[in-house]
Amino acid sequence: MTLYYGCDSATASWSSGTNFYVGRLGRGTSADLEFFNAAAATAVGPSQTYAYWFILGPARDPNCDWTTNTAAAWGTAQAVAFNQAWHANVQVGSKTLFGDVESGQGGWATPDRSNYIDLNYAVYKSFVTQLQSLGYKVGVYSSPNEWQTIMGSTTATAAPATVAWLASWLVDSTSPPPSAPVSFSPPSPGKFGGIDPTIWQYYGGDSADLNVATSLPI
Repeated sequence: MTLYYGCDSATASWSSGTNFYVGRLGRGTSADLEFFNAAAATAVGPSQTYAYWFILGPARDPNCDWTTNTAAAWGTAQAVAFNQAWHANVQVGSKTLFGDVESGQGGWATPDRSNYIDLNYAVYKSFVTQLQSLGYKVGVYSSPNEWQTIMGSTTATAAPATVAWLASWLVDSTSPPPSAPVSFSPPSPGKFGGIDPTIWQYYGGDSADLNVATSLPI
């Protein structure tokens, strides 16, 4: 099996080689390049430079009223902002865009609301379907634990996103980066949201964010 090695966010390159790069273009409805490394994008070229967007949950919506209709509108607004940022960045050539689903800077609804899964999924689904309506292929980044916490048993494919970028680190973020995997074997359960991943982030830390892929999306 051919494997492709890449980095993401602030990481420029790594000793295992860099076949692809994924940079963040923003979060919520705001574009920013805080986690976009122009040198990494230049090194691999536009066709192998991808973009991701930090999806914020319904609580971060200025118009939040805890209804699924408003949550869906918030997801759509974030996708519109991502589309605008993609057009403004000449270094990103791929039309496969990734939504980042994790707690982090979040705003995701929590179990104290009985419909929290519906609210969170409404944001995600509208984000994905809006980008698809604009002609993009859409992927999703998450970990099994983060997806379960935010989306429950809902599948990522129901939206549908078609590419899974799995976060499942071989060592914790305070440890030195491990050697690059020579096989695509993420720790169990090895997937989230019902999609088998083709990109695996096997390490994330202050020094690097490192990935391996079995195939690269267009």
